[in-house]
Amino acid sequence: MTVHAVCSIEANTNTVWSAELLAYSWRRCGQPDPLTILCAGGRVEIDGAEVIETSSKSWLDGNHYPPYNKPCSLDEWLRRGAPESDSILILDPDVVLLERLDFAPAERGLAVGHGPWDWVGITSPEVRALSVHPELVSSVGIPILLHRDDLQAMLSGW
Repeated sequence: MTVHAVCSIEANTNTVWSAELLAYSWRRCGQPDPLTILCAGGRVEIDGAEVIETSSKSWLDGNHYPPYNKPCSLDEWLRRGAPESDSILILDPDVVLLERLDFAPAERGLAVGHGPWDWVGITSPEVRALSVHPELVSSVGIPILLHRDDLQAMLSGW
């Protein structure tokens, strides 16, 4: 089964170096699935990965907050028509693979990720009020495997 792995970075030395290490470990483990690096605000070359330049959104709403780039880059990527696979694996650039990963297909409505982590506020009434199924709200960390349609739906509220 093909999973399309993706991570987002900014065009700076730290995140480019991290993404290069991710791509190296991806290749070294013999991972057959495609890896795409979304680079906000610049074009870089990374061996073993498709790099797509996306618009930088770190100044969205006048606030300099670089994490805006992840949801904005993912949204821009999907709107451009990528990827072909229905199963998307979201990674951070500081992920390093030690061995090849095998995946079951992503199911609509079921995101699978690392966790749960005890993030402050995740169980607050305000956060739970944002969900149709508040009893299912829990924190999920990277990596996240989800269906392409679920990613698109999730991005509007990220």
